Amino acid sequence: MRPSRIQAIEDVHREGALHLTDLLRWFYAEVACLDELSDDPDAPQLCFKSGQIHLRIKLVDVPQVDSTGFRLVLAVPALFEAEEKLKDRRMPLEWSQGVDWVDRRIATLDPAGNRVELKQDWPFGML
Repeated sequence: MRPSRIQAIEDVHREGALHLTDLLRWFYAEVACLDELSDDPDAPQLCFKSGQIHLRIKLVDVPQVDSTGFRLVLAVPALFEAEEKLKDRRMPLEWSQGVDWVDRRIATLDPAGNRVELKQDWPFGML
């Protein structure tokens, strides 16, 4: 099984409420299957890595979140497993289908309300 990938040109920065730390960790480590990096004791944040790209979630009391704007696309190893995990926690999700049968995605919000799309990471560049 291929590891998850963040599809981005540079590091991604998001904000999340401090009280949602455990839920954010669950979402990005368990659902999106990203590797978590150790916490920086000087900065309240979560950091996940995919190749050379980092996803940093700054943990603040009142985050600035835009659930309709910028979206993060994560290529996950198993889309149906991600769907099961989201449904187990009653997280809202919406399936979308592209032109090709392999272009299926799940649109959802992370626990902080940030827009995220999960898609299957197919081998051999099928997407």
